[in-house]
Amino acid sequence: MTNEVTSTFEFTLPEHVIKDCKTYYTPPFSSSSDAFWQLKFSGSGKSSRAFTIDLIAIANREDQLSDNIWKDHSSVFQKIYCKVSENKILDERYICANFSRYHNIHRALFFLPCPYKKLIIGVTFIGSSLELNSFEDSNKRVTNQNKIISMWSDEFYDREASDVQFNVNNGVIFARKSILTSRSKYFQNLFKEGGPELIKVNKKGSHYILDVPDFSSKILLTMLNFLYTDELILHDERDIMKLFIIAEKFFITNLKELVKFEIVKRLTPKSSIGFLFFNAWKSEDLKNEVIEYICRNFDVVRETEEFKNIGSITSGHPAGVRIMQELLLRII
Repeated sequence: MTNEVTSTFEFTLPEHVIKDCKTYYTPPFSSSSDAFWQLKFSGSGKSSRAFTIDLIAIANREDQLSDNIWKDHSSVFQKIYCKVSENKILDERYICANFSRYHNIHRALFFLPCPYKKLIIGVTFIGSSLELNSFEDSNKRVTNQNKIISMWSDEFYDREASDVQFNVNNGVIFARKSILTSRSKYFQNLFKEGGPELIKVNKKGSHYILDVPDFSSKILLTMLNFLYTDELILHDERDIMKLFIIAEKFFITNLKELVKFEIVKRLTPKSSIGFLFFNAWKSEDLKNEVIEYICRNFDVVRETEEFKNIGSITSGHPAGVRIMQELLLRII
């Protein structure tokens, strides 16, 4: 189980900024003693409900002298979000990226379905390197605890309280359609339009069965826990790749980005080559992240036995030549 510290900063935009679609910079804040940040809101016109939120990494004294990746800013995962009320996040974007003097801004585009008079923007940092410092005034700090409510977790095994049944390879898990559809566009479309893996138990469509034989109950429960609570709990690190696959299958982008962050965080120069060819190559997104890691640490990777024996790894691999070409082009 991961015990990552999470830390959230929220800012309520002034009314004149929303009304006139002005650019607004929040006061600077820090996720640790050496990692300083700022959010920038930019509207796109009075007749448009689209806007951007930039997460800006502010260089500390060490960063100002370095051409390398800013390690204090790049060791945490970020979630940028917006709200029109205190209680519910309306939309969110996840960032798993490195910051440096050449790339210190990451932008998220948002579009609200209706006009808004109040807007709260915020960012949540997720990472073991965070420090819990107090903040004041417009900065609202939230420290998230595990939110698995016992009533909800009990529902996973209660047929009467649920209207969706998942048939996994080692049992049956139950869930609520209302929660699945509110958290995933994939499930919205599936229950609306149907699919080969979906069975309607009755004509009214008030109960459904989904066959997912490629996954165990443990993997599915981890996914459902995330959909119910917005938190990732890893009980066994050996399951991390399966969790990435199920997040891709059900198009749960937020979960996929979180798991990808956990995967990249666990890479080592010794393990990266094997992971690229045996696991990551099937996902374009994950493959690119691993190749980037290898390039970033190539001086160390090139000295490992795994890299020296890369010919035997690529021999007979269905995509070995193509991946090797991509890797060499990035290194060069």
